Amino acid sequence: MGAFGSGRKKKNLEAKNLADESDKTKRARGKLMKKSEEIETQITEQALKAKSNQIQHRISSNQDYRVPVKKKQFGLFDENQHSAKPSKKVLSFAAALKSKLTK
Repeated sequence: MGAFGSGRKKKNLEAKNLADESDKTKRARGKLMKKSEEIETQITEQALKAKSNQIQHRISSNQDYRVPVKKKQFGLFDENQHSAKPSKKVLSFAAALKSKLTK
C-alpha cells in the first residue's frame, strides 16, 4: 500500500456507491504515487548523513557572521520561574472546579 492508502479509499467509494474516478484522475494519482515512491527510495541512511554534514558545514561556514547574544542567557527550561499567566478560561475552570470540590 502506498502513501495515499488507496485500499481504504476504494472500500469507502464502494460503500458510498460513488462514481468511478475519471481516467485523468487515475493518471494523476498514478503519477503522484510514482513520484512518491521515487522520493521514498532516495531517502536512505547515507543521504540523511550527507545532508546532515552539509547542514553542519553550512552553519560552521557562516559562523563569522553571527551576532553574539550577551544580554541574556537562553535556556530550554527555566523550571517555571517565568511561566505564562493562566488565561481567563483556565482561571474560570479552576474556580469552578475548586467550588465543586469544596461542596
